[in-house]
Amino acid sequence: MTSRSDPPLPYLVSREEARAAGMSDRQVSRRGRRQWVRVRRGQFVVPTGGRRPHPMDVVLAAAMRSTSREVVIGHGQAARLWGLPSPIGGWPAPVLLTRNGPHRDRNGIRTVVTPLADDEVVRLPSGLLVTSPVRTVTDCLRVLRPPDALAVTDAAARRLVPAAVLVAAVDGLAGWPGVVQARRLVALADGRRESPLESWSAVAFDDLDVPQPLWQADISDREGAVGRGDSWWSCGVVGESDGKAKYRLRAEERGGADAARLAQVLHEERERERRLRAAGLTVVRWGPRDVLSPRAADVFAAHLRRKLAERAGRTHSADVTPHPFTAPPWPPT
Repeated sequence: MTSRSDPPLPYLVSREEARAAGMSDRQVSRRGRRQWVRVRRGQFVVPTGGRRPHPMDVVLAAAMRSTSREVVIGHGQAARLWGLPSPIGGWPAPVLLTRNGPHRDRNGIRTVVTPLADDEVVRLPSGLLVTSPVRTVTDCLRVLRPPDALAVTDAAARRLVPAAVLVAAVDGLAGWPGVVQARRLVALADGRRESPLESWSAVAFDDLDVPQPLWQADISDREGAVGRGDSWWSCGVVGESDGKAKYRLRAEERGGADAARLAQVLHEERERERRLRAAGLTVVRWGPRDVLSPRAADVFAAHLRRKLAERAGRTHSADVTPHPFTAPPWPPT
């Protein structure tokens, strides 16, 4: 962070710029040793809000400063800056977008010449230029692996951009590389999905001809509310996409993921499943491997199709309604 006596400074500042703003060489050197993040000789990132910058932000800021062209952070790193889910295996190498040539690969950063409308570029409080949420998602739909691309899209549709806006944006990409994949995936977009595992599952279901469920359903029995199912097929099947993180998060919401709280969460989950089955419902559970491993996904899809077929003609006593969901406001306020 900056001292109270420091003048207003940009996110990425050179020694000369700091001096021009009224700081002495001694002040600059002291900040460079103790508070600022050195990018290269004579250039620093000034942390904002008391937080150290993400290491990749420092790299990107330096790359943006090193060129006379206006370059914009895009693709996966733009998704990171908008708080969207990380791809499986981590964030990809950075891509900078620019309106003017040439293409360039340098120091692990790829610069790509591409059309960029004014409303597709956003300046963050840090001063970094990043593609807008809509442009970020449409690019990710084209270039990321399908499970990762849909996870990014669903998260954006949940809190940044309505799914219908993303569909319309992809409709305008005729002739762009990767548009066939983008059209297929954006048709699956659903802001009701709450985790990457649910998004990965939707891709696997589409690949393997499993009907898409209603995502997030409130279920009640004669005793009252049972809880929310991750997914619901109207024939009477409740789907639970169970990653370990799901139970850890529930425990942390109660004050910590220690053994006692985790045990309580698991006990409640068993009781919840007992009530679902007592109401005449079928419960099917799966984890990441069941939808990400091709061989495991084939086995799981066959199991799920069998469970759906077994429900033919069967009834249940549960009351099931879609969990309320409100798309993010558009245009954003």
